[in-house]
Amino acid sequence: KMVVEGVSDLWNKVAENLDHPDSLSYNIDIDEPAKNIQLKTITKQVQSGFVPNNQNITIEVGHELIVIHSCYGTRINQTLGRLLAALLTSQLGREIVFHADQYRILFRFERGGGYAIGEALYEGLRQLEASHMDELLEIILLRSPYFARRFLHVARRFGVISHSASLKSSQLLRLMQYFTGTPIIEEALREFYVDKLDIPNTRALLVAIQAKEIEVQKIHQPRPSPFARQILARFGEFLEPEIPESYILEQTKKRLLNRKVRLVCLHCGQWSSVRTIKHLDDHPHCKKCASRLIAGVFPTDELLQKAIRRHRAGQRLSTEEQTALRKGRENAEVVLNYGKPALIAMAGRGVGPTVVKRILAGSHERPESEFYRLILENEKQFIRTREWWAEAKP
Repeated sequence: KMVVEGVSDLWNKVAENLDHPDSLSYNIDIDEPAKNIQLKTITKQVQSGFVPNNQNITIEVGHELIVIHSCYGTRINQTLGRLLAALLTSQLGREIVFHADQYRILFRFERGGGYAIGEALYEGLRQLEASHMDELLEIILLRSPYFARRFLHVARRFGVISHSASLKSSQLLRLMQYFTGTPIIEEALREFYVDKLDIPNTRALLVAIQAKEIEVQKIHQPRPSPFARQILARFGEFLEPEIPESYILEQTKKRLLNRKVRLVCLHCGQWSSVRTIKHLDDHPHCKKCASRLIAGVFPTDELLQKAIRRHRAGQRLSTEEQTALRKGRENAEVVLNYGKPALIAMAGRGVGPTVVKRILAGSHERPESEFYRLILENEKQFIRTREWWAEAKP
């Protein structure tokens, strides 16, 4: 949150001193090329009519998209995005997908209608009461396939659902309704709130909006503002480049290298470890048996290791475990062949082993920037074709 506030302060300092940029003192770590890019982008943002800060929320409304400029961090924006998406879903009668980053919440509407929907969002945000937030979030999450995965993990820990049981999303949603009000649901909600959302600070934000301590304003923009373009570029929209590709690729590299991954040994099944990708060896190996048959999965994924152990013990695997084992083998194969670069590529959104093979084929003949450009292009393709995707990869 402090970093987000620092960036927000920087935007406004630059906006206020565009005629004397050399007099600015930057209170966050920023190099000269990034500083020049910020100056150009903020200059264009000023020309668009507004610069976001943490004292106001600006709803930028276009024909097919709405960007809420909310400088409060990813977890508050995820929480706020869920509440507002639920509001729109109830009004429009169809599921609304959103994307969020540290500074913005994005809604897209392929059929248009953004201007009318923007008015509903504007009124809804100003009237959303903090006292109703917990109840509303619980209703939203108990209908969410995304939350169902957390419920499944908790229910297995409680011994209510067998580790070998293979359940469809529709079955999990029915089970969640059945267990509403029980310690299982309460624990799943608690974990989800801690890991993914920020309830206390979102509640404080809504109170501040109601008290008019934070202003909510709505601006119609026929074209996305420079700051809106940043979240559009991140989540798969092709736009004319406002920022040099070299800078975008460098930021993509930093993002991927800072992701965490769980390494699992497929040979012995006795070793797994959560690591930050930038700290990995070029060719990861098992610390128990020294095998290089290592898969890289989500940090929270414990199913693969359990499936390996059950398979080695000759036990019958559930459909879910069979799928996990098959995907784990495909994953480990590319890690065995390509090493750390395979794990970097698979840290991209929607980039699986098949895509990684295409990206890394002949990679020794290409510059490093091309490697990250291909990952970024595949991330954009994935997001465009999977409209239901509403979360950043863990």
